[in-house]
Amino acid sequence: MRSASILIILAASIFSADPQLRAQSPAPGDTGSSWRPVPSKEEFLNAVAPILMDSSYSRYYLYETADSCSFIKYDYDQWMKYNLQETVSIVFLNELAEKAYHDKASSSWQQDKLDKAICVDWKKGSTILNPFYEISRNTALSWKERKTAIRRLEKERAHQPLNEKIVFGFSRPEFTEDGQYAVIDMIYDCGGLCTTAYICIFRQTGTGWKLIGKTMTGQS
Repeated sequence: MRSASILIILAASIFSADPQLRAQSPAPGDTGSSWRPVPSKEEFLNAVAPILMDSSYSRYYLYETADSCSFIKYDYDQWMKYNLQETVSIVFLNELAEKAYHDKASSSWQQDKLDKAICVDWKKGSTILNPFYEISRNTALSWKERKTAIRRLEKERAHQPLNEKIVFGFSRPEFTEDGQYAVIDMIYDCGGLCTTAYICIFRQTGTGWKLIGKTMTGQS
């Protein structure tokens, strides 16, 4: 591990490094092979969503747009000291950043390939987060009628499970060529002051994907 703080902005030359730098001993539960199949973005999300959110959710709302991942530059020492649960070669992190940097095409999640997600656009997402907005702007109702309707909706909303009041957003995941590591952005959007964004790094083991690193990138 390098001691100096390193701010990475993708260097293609890193991939010409000695292949020995990429070799790592398999962790407990691994099959021993250093190469893993790379899943589709929907397969990956199905696998990691229960890890990143309450696994008891029978469903969750998901913004339909799958934007590019924000893992383009990073401080290696910062990640190693505070955000990673295990040692990861800088070669792998550079490769993930390289993939995120070049993956700029627009994309959407395919609803029929997702297990529990209900894809919504931004307008529908806004209604989920703030169901009072349309009632408060409904000029067909009197002020008293609007106030009564809002109070009734507040009581109903208080009894709704949490997953009915939030919307998640995920970027397209990026994978190393050997399929061992992946990175994805997650947004937890409950409106107001509790919207939070994270970068999450996973390693594929013989029993599935393991969350090995996570850092908050924004909050509003």
